[in-house]
Amino acid sequence: MKIERSDLRLGLRMISMSQQQYVEEILERHGMTNCNLAKTPIGNDIQLPILNEAEVDIIKYQRYIGSLIYLMICTQSDIAYSIGVFSCYVSCPGKVHMQAVK
Repeated sequence: MKIERSDLRLGLRMISMSQQQYVEEILERHGMTNCNLAKTPIGNDIQLPILNEAEVDIIKYQRYIGSLIYLMICTQSDIAYSIGVFSCYVSCPGKVHMQAVK
């Protein structure tokens, strides 16, 4: 985590936090280094199926969601809704869930 303080000599009193390195590590770990930016993390009309059997590696999906939860709690509260939606599928994720979270 990178913490920067503004220059008090300029009369600015501000602290900013960034986890750019952590975000880059998450993207690299999940093969998303060339992904595109989005204005909103998820649309409010997304509908994902509930599966009876997992189609992807459950542990991999859970690790991915866990990484995003840590990011959300520490600095990126704007992804809270998205992570909440995808967290509902950690016990039985499918290909569609993995694609949607990416």
